Amino acid sequence: MNSYGKLSTAFYDFDKPAAPPDALTYYLSRAALSNGPVLEPMCGSGRFLIPLLQAGVPVEGVDASVDMLAACRSRADSLGLVPTLYEQSLQHLSLPHRYDLAFVPSGSLGLIHQTGSLRACLGRLRRHLRPNAILLIELVDSQAFGAGSDDLGARSVETGDGGSICYAWRSTRDWDNGTVCYDGRYQLRQGETVLAEESEQLVLKMYASPEFLYELRLAGFADARVVPITDDTAWLRESGCSLYECTVPGSNAHD
Repeated sequence: MNSYGKLSTAFYDFDKPAAPPDALTYYLSRAALSNGPVLEPMCGSGRFLIPLLQAGVPVEGVDASVDMLAACRSRADSLGLVPTLYEQSLQHLSLPHRYDLAFVPSGSLGLIHQTGSLRACLGRLRRHLRPNAILLIELVDSQAFGAGSDDLGARSVETGDGGSICYAWRSTRDWDNGTVCYDGRYQLRQGETVLAEESEQLVLKMYASPEFLYELRLAGFADARVVPITDDTAWLRESGCSLYECTVPGSNAHD
């Protein structure tokens, strides 16, 4: 996955500087109910992780992007925080601790678009959770994309120093595999001058609920369900995501 380099990370942070307030409140409340440490896989630059740390939650983060983790550390340092972060892919997750709650917000796990890789990720996550721990995962629902076609697009963000980062992309849909591929390019500009460029390719998998519930059960999770949309989860209506919840059985004897 060629993604989340320096310009992509900077664009992301200028474009999405904070977590959606309703989603953050929800995950804070779930973390408060957990009996121990919390893990945020694919934590990125910390827009969820850092507010949890500020609230006193014992949360640790994992991400495969060096640049995203550097941005997270920089943001945390400016607030006097020292997060515990690991540079690892979920497919090869190997951490020294186990956790009572793990959550993957914002549809990030959809970037793991191959079935074999997804199963490896879920298996690794399960082995890092204690008995009776809870796993929460947001994923873009296949119905959210409707019957649209391929697309071209462009957006830009201001960097605050008179410059801008422009992102242009082409999206291509694979209806057979339920994926959308985004081929994009970032340009850091000062006026009309291009200072730096970066290319990126993302493939996003869109899941129907029965399909992903099957994968959770196959990975050995119990009580897998789609969390209903209520006042507490109202942000899901706009995000196009479904929120999945499951638990680790009381015994990990077959691991």
